[in-house]
Amino acid sequence: MGFKKGNIPWNAGKKGLQIAWNKGKKLPNNEGSGNSNYKGEQELEYKHAHAVVAKLYGKPQKCELCGRTDAIRYEWANVTGYMGRARENWMRMDKACHYKFDKVLERKMRNEKGQFIK
Repeated sequence: MGFKKGNIPWNAGKKGLQIAWNKGKKLPNNEGSGNSNYKGEQELEYKHAHAVVAKLYGKPQKCELCGRTDAIRYEWANVTGYMGRARENWMRMDKACHYKFDKVLERKMRNEKGQFIK
């Protein structure tokens, strides 16, 4: 459906800046349980887990392992292996501590042949 000749535009006869009908109105809460697609507390996909945690708990500014506050980069590290939203599944770490922490976990989760253990 295109513009037809002779139609009157919606803003004909109106002057000045047009203000949206919902300007200043509060939007509904569509996060978490307020969303119709929310499936409850369940494991998140890896690619979304860190973004969800960062949105829930903010950007880390201090390493919880070494206490460092002057690092260039801080990250949320999963400490339990379960990618849930709960705070106890996550820890703030600087990049160096996160790397070391993941390497220690990786070694612990292998058997004597070097195979990963589930």
